[in-house]
Amino acid sequence: MTLQPSDLELLQRVAAADRDAFRLFYDRHAPQVLAYVRSLGRSRDASEDVVQEVFLAVWRKAGTYRPERGAVAAWLYTMTRNKVVDLWRKLPTGSDQSTEESLASLSERPEADSQYLYELFPMGPAKQAVKLAGLPQPYGKGGY
Repeated sequence: MTLQPSDLELLQRVAAADRDAFRLFYDRHAPQVLAYVRSLGRSRDASEDVVQEVFLAVWRKAGTYRPERGAVAAWLYTMTRNKVVDLWRKLPTGSDQSTEESLASLSERPEADSQYLYELFPMGPAKQAVKLAGLPQPYGKGGY
């Protein structure tokens, strides 16, 4: 049985331009990042564009990750959230009625984001990511 490298190890290797490490990191996180973006009301095409932008940023910025500032998952989901907001801001006014509603819900209801992370990752990483990202803790089942 081969031990899988941690996210931190993968990011360190990605920072050194290790394509295999990037592929592992992408395979590990892309499905959840895509699901997160889609949960924010994006079409499949727009969501895939955001995921592409997120992982391009991971490739370019892996060396900027600082473990003392938070978990890899918190860094990744913060970057994802920022890319979604960037996308919404680039859209022409009135091009998507749900865009304004989604942006408002993203900024006014961070507990929905934290609840989503808990549902996506019911075990430890979500709890740590939510806490380190400064999102409110969800109450009830799955909260801590």
